[in-house]
Amino acid sequence: MKLLPNTLFAHTEEHTFIADDNYILQASFTSAHSYPLQVSLVVEPEGTGNVTGAGEYFIGDDVYITAIPNDNYQFEGWYWEENLITTDLNYHFTMPSFHVTYVAKFQGAYKNIFTNVNPAESGTVTGGGQYRYGTEITVSATPNEGYVFDRWTEYGATVQDATSANYTFTVESDRSLTAEFILKTYTITASVQGGNGTITPNGTVSVQHGANQTFTISANTGYKIAQVLINGVNNPEAILNAAYTFENVTGNNTITVIFEIETYTIISSVESGNGTISPLGTTTVNHGGNQTYTIIADTGWHIAEILVDGTNNPEAVASGTYTFENVTENRTISVLFAINSYTITASVTDDN
Repeated sequence: MKLLPNTLFAHTEEHTFIADDNYILQASFTSAHSYPLQVSLVVEPEGTGNVTGAGEYFIGDDVYITAIPNDNYQFEGWYWEENLITTDLNYHFTMPSFHVTYVAKFQGAYKNIFTNVNPAESGTVTGGGQYRYGTEITVSATPNEGYVFDRWTEYGATVQDATSANYTFTVESDRSLTAEFILKTYTITASVQGGNGTITPNGTVSVQHGANQTFTISANTGYKIAQVLINGVNNPEAILNAAYTFENVTGNNTITVIFEIETYTIISSVESGNGTISPLGTTTVNHGGNQTYTIIADTGWHIAEILVDGTNNPEAVASGTYTFENVTENRTISVLFAINSYTITASVTDDN
């Protein structure tokens, strides 16, 4: 009687051999699922982590699977057929009688996006907060009245890829973003129309929001300020003060000055007697101008005095004319006529 232990004769249910001796044959049977089963592991989203423990197992085997998040990601949980099994990185189970697939789900780690404004009270920023790694977000800067957005900075350095008040980026790390605002700048255009004087400063002047700007006005010799047009409207007080201050500037402005020549009056009159002075009365003369007067006595009368600013002028009496030259102030001229007087000489001769 022969028994050949561990000798494999056939994998089939039937086996033919030569019966040259007495044999003891042993038939071995195994479970229908004795072949290895597959444990598959999937990472979602792809590239967010790694897993270990996938492979072939037999029914009843202990299976240990592990999830390893990549940098900037955190493990969400193990899922089987869309059902959350556990949030632990390590999971142990006994191999069932079928193939299984587990999904390791990861998500971006939370990052802090801090936002600030500079200077304080110059504006507001929205969009800061906690966001998961890989999220696309937008932070927006809105200036307060009198300010305009200038740029984004981070730890004092300009954010080069932030080109507007609305900055869109993908979250990859903690960030501290500052919206930099600057005061609005306006222009005041100062000019002189027609010359003959100055305004200081002249031309285009830049003024920050809320600031003041003073202009001083000076007429050339012989001229005076005729009008000071503030945004097209004459301002008598500016004429009187020869200056104007724009206070709390909140927009663009203009100031235009018009000068005119100084004028003076010469008052002529006949104080007594019969005769004329021409022109008579009040005459207006421009600065630096000349004005001539002609004096004529009536028949039987003569010029007694010509008072120029109250002082008799013999040359004018003799010539019958007077000219005010290079007039720079108000003047007067008065004429006094006197009746002619004659002498009668009487005599007695010796003829009786």
